[in-house]
This record gives sequence, C-alpha cells and structure tokens, in this order.
Amino acid sequence: LEDTIYTVVRALDNVIDLNYYPVPYAEITNHKYRSIGLGTSGYHHMLVKQGIAFESENHLKLVDELYEKINYYALKASCAADSLAALRLAKEKGAYSLFKGSDYDSGEYFEKRRYSDQKWKALREYIQRFGLRNGYIMAVAPTSSTSIIAGTTAAVDPVLKKTFIEEKKGS
Repeated sequence: LEDTIYTVVRALDNVIDLNYYPVPYAEITNHKYRSIGLGTSGYHHMLVKQGIAFESENHLKLVDELYEKINYYALKASCAADSLAALRLAKEKGAYSLFKGSDYDSGEYFEKRRYSDQKWKALREYIQRFGLRNGYIMAVAPTSSTSIIAGTTAAVDPVLKKTFIEEKKGS
C-alpha cells in the first residue's frame, strides 16, 4: 500500500507541472497549493469480499483504520519522512509555496485529527522540518467509468441497485 501510494502521489504531483491550463487562475492556484486528489475505488467491493456490512460497527472501525493508514502514507510521500528521504517530494522538489503558516506547519492538522501516537509525532516533525509538496492530498474519487473498466465499485459509496429509465420522444 505504501509503495502504491508513493507512486500515485508522485505521478499526481507531476501532472501539475505537465498539465495544460486553459484558464490562468487554475494554473496559479494549482502551483500555489499543488493540490492532488488521491482517492480510492473498490471500497465497497472490499467490504463485500470481507463479509463486512456497510452499516456495521466493524465497517466503521475498518474505514477509520484504513483511511488513517492511507492518509499517513500519502503525507509521508508528499514529505520526506523515511530513510529514502532523498526520493521524497518535499525534500526533493520543495514544499508548496503556502506551506509556511498552514495547519501542517503549525501542527494543527494533526491535533484536529487526534494523530498523536509516536509514528504520527515523527511524521509531524518531518513535515514541519521539510514541508509538504502538496497542500491538499486526498479526495473522494468519482471513479465511475474507471471502476467499471477495472471491474470494481466506484468511490466509497455502497453498491446500489441500478435503475435505467428510457424515454422516447415523438409519436
């Protein structure tokens, strides 16, 4: 999971520099915050395969643990927080321009989420030291067509019965 997230965060960050921006404001904002949208698909598929009901306490515990882990690896990839620090984005390419004074810089980001165990404290210190490459990292992926191609469920929504409505116009 960590290697996959690292690869995706790096690729999404590269898109910011390689992208064509038809509107100047989009380019300015993207370069200031370097926002990426790391999301997931196949979430409900995973629940079904593990026999976990969407409305269960088991599900709530799993989702909390899973997305905390994804968030940790994504922040780590956007920073420089391990022995491969020279390969990590913020140390290699620099932090996003508005990092100073942000919730990441002050540590408030971690306090709001109650990330206080030792691994989170260490990551917080690295981020405060090296910065983050991306100001916004995670997003809910609306991966409807992509998930169909991959043969899995879209985004984080539960599977619902599909309804098709066909309307014919004319006589």
